[in-house]
Amino acid sequence: MICLVCRGKADCTHYGVESCRACSSFFRRRVIECREIPQRCDGKCDITTSRRGSCAKCRFQKCLDVGMRISSVYSNLGKYGCLRLSENLFLTNPTTLLEQIQTAYQDLNSRRIMAFNIEGNSSRRFFNYQEMNQVLNTDFKIVMTSLLKFFEAITNPLDTEQKILLKRNFLLKFFLLDSGFLTKGNYELNLPNKNYMTFENINYFYSHENFGIAENAVRIMKSYWHRMGLSLVTDFGKAQIDLQEFLYLTALLYWDYGIQGQSQENLNTCKIMRSRVMKELSEYEMKKESQKDSSLRVGEVLLLLNTVQRALYLIEESRDISIVYNIYGLHYSMYDIMSV
Repeated sequence: MICLVCRGKADCTHYGVESCRACSSFFRRRVIECREIPQRCDGKCDITTSRRGSCAKCRFQKCLDVGMRISSVYSNLGKYGCLRLSENLFLTNPTTLLEQIQTAYQDLNSRRIMAFNIEGNSSRRFFNYQEMNQVLNTDFKIVMTSLLKFFEAITNPLDTEQKILLKRNFLLKFFLLDSGFLTKGNYELNLPNKNYMTFENINYFYSHENFGIAENAVRIMKSYWHRMGLSLVTDFGKAQIDLQEFLYLTALLYWDYGIQGQSQENLNTCKIMRSRVMKELSEYEMKKESQKDSSLRVGEVLLLLNTVQRALYLIEESRDISIVYNIYGLHYSMYDIMSV
């Protein structure tokens, strides 16, 4: 068999085309990197066994020309509707990681609009613990079938246990980040259906037909909500991040490391992906903060990861307390997702 890319000896069929291991590995790496390949020639390089490493741009184009399929690198990528990649789009209109995440986030919001019947002019209202549990249960499923699937698809393949580890670490943190982003400095917690709870109105949140249960919950949980709200409102209100910064933080939450039980392969993958995110974030801030020191803005944005982590610690602590006082069920949507 002849490699259709470099005309060397092919070992088998890779990504739909007879090719050698070197060319198939090159194609896979470039697809996973998902970044523009610099043009350093006239686009007419002759790719052969002896010269296949001389021009990455022409070599990748040759892979596409002979029929290698980007979709085959991650065969499950095509399952997720708007997240399909076109071979022509990849080369002629290369996208940054940010643009891909933004597409996935738009898909998430489209699903939310349908699931929660959100209308542009619909009025917001207070929610109580019952609505919070219903909405979060639904939204976690939406996140898992849209945004989470996107991250899994562009990450080096991991075994099921490691995927679950990243998912469990991500979901509740993303809810806190998403709510903080929507809050914009207001003293409230926002649900994905646009309804909200003010941290000053805890009594309504715990409204229950059994007054004793409601009174007990307010007494025990009020300080946790207050501290969490103060942290989210103060830090997000001060930072005033834009959508692009929010999406970079979302990616950093998913590709986290130092998680208990994380394999070395998973750890290395997350570090590589975080490096890509940090590079793009730094470049984004340099363009946006042309008259200022962009590194200060990068630091200000990254501090919000600590804010989210502090809020998570408070939820974990409140979970333990709620078990002792038999009010776990009032917040089960947040607590259960920690052990999915």
